Amino acid sequence: MKRFVHTFTFSILALFLCSLSYGVDLTLKTEIENLYDEYEKSVATTDPEKILSYYAEDFRAIGSMGGREEIEMVMTKLCENFEGIKVKIDISEIKQVEEKVVVLGDFYLEGKKDGKWNKIADDGFIDTLKKIDGEWKYVSSGNVDQDRMSNIKGNVYQNEEIGYSMTSPNGWKVLPIQGPRMKDCLMFMDDEGHAPGFFGYVEVPYNAKAKEAVLGDDSVMRKMAEISSFKTESMKPVKVKGNTGFESVTSFTIDGEGLRRKRVYFDAGGLLYVFVLTTPQEHFDSVIAPFDQLMNSFELSEAAQKSGAEIARSKQGSGEVQGRVYTNQELGCQIAAPKGWSILSTPIQGFNISVSLTPKEGDSTVRLLAQKAGSLIAEKDTEMIFEREMEGVKKLVGNFEMHSGISDIEINGVKGKEALISFEIEGFGAMKRREIMFVKNGVLYLILCDAKPSSEYEKMKPKFNEVVNSFTVN
Repeated sequence: MKRFVHTFTFSILALFLCSLSYGVDLTLKTEIENLYDEYEKSVATTDPEKILSYYAEDFRAIGSMGGREEIEMVMTKLCENFEGIKVKIDISEIKQVEEKVVVLGDFYLEGKKDGKWNKIADDGFIDTLKKIDGEWKYVSSGNVDQDRMSNIKGNVYQNEEIGYSMTSPNGWKVLPIQGPRMKDCLMFMDDEGHAPGFFGYVEVPYNAKAKEAVLGDDSVMRKMAEISSFKTESMKPVKVKGNTGFESVTSFTIDGEGLRRKRVYFDAGGLLYVFVLTTPQEHFDSVIAPFDQLMNSFELSEAAQKSGAEIARSKQGSGEVQGRVYTNQELGCQIAAPKGWSILSTPIQGFNISVSLTPKEGDSTVRLLAQKAGSLIAEKDTEMIFEREMEGVKKLVGNFEMHSGISDIEINGVKGKEALISFEIEGFGAMKRREIMFVKNGVLYLILCDAKPSSEYEKMKPKFNEVVNSFTVN
């Protein structure tokens, strides 16, 4: 249950995870095992309030940046849409650091409908728990991608699809997880558990490079952290295996915990590769050397060096592009680019469809995003989800302004919501966005018409309208 959380906020690549450590005594092990037994029973009650009682108020879903509100929405929907729900959890590891406990394992979730039990999900998980007012609560949860475990041989992780590999330091664990918008997201933990390091890649819009992405992500973290605590310790261009990159080291406090973070991003072949280390400040000096060793072990194939983005699109892109028209037969939708524009399927983690439509010149763009949610959302939920999207964007960007209230829109018989907003992201500058959301047949669609810079909006508006009006869903 707790792993099915999605938020529709589109920050750049913001990452956060509590610190981890190994070692647990028998009494604590029994406590945690009993907690998971109780959680399984609470899921079977199909009582959202009872299930939600296991989550801390500041709960965070790893990979989506979602919180307790999103958990509540998903749980309520599941309990409404199934006659019964049950989950089977198998714990493989329990780890402890200071007041927190991290649990690794597998879960199998199924729902009963029309008298029959059907699988909803079967996956791995990583949970972080903390004792609050004498009771253990989930403070973060994320999915572990079991399919990608086969990419690990010893301490080497290899992605043959794109063409790269890296070697984790001796004693460090690597876990393929579902990351926020990044593909092939990995989490690395040192043998003491104090160093959650992350890796992933993404094709960033707006012709952004490593420096712009680092500045943008640091800006997002500044919003999430206790503002007065955020400090930039260093920032500089770097080379990673001969590729142009950018690095920042920052420190900040979140939920009373002092953290230090190193980001190193580099671009090659049209993709942005991301390495991030976040750890309690007192442990940073002891783990930075092996983290740098991990980063410097990264090997990129000649093909990926030249055209990684093209490889990713050919292997992972959904649907079909013919001329200026994108069609997705599975979801029954299509969208068209204006004459002279390019249209590409640019895969982003977490979305079934990600399509970018761009003019020959400038950084303005239109993106179509779609995410299958099945029975978790319905057309009547569109306004509620859209309002949360607006609130999420507002929290993560600067100079947010809504130029019009949320209004109704209907395109080719599909009803939805839209708004006109503007905002700034450090490194990316100011942009003005027409954002449109539809929910149809259990699929959430977003059309983002971004004028960059904001002053280009009126000029781009006719072309934006042309793209929007071409959108259809069967």
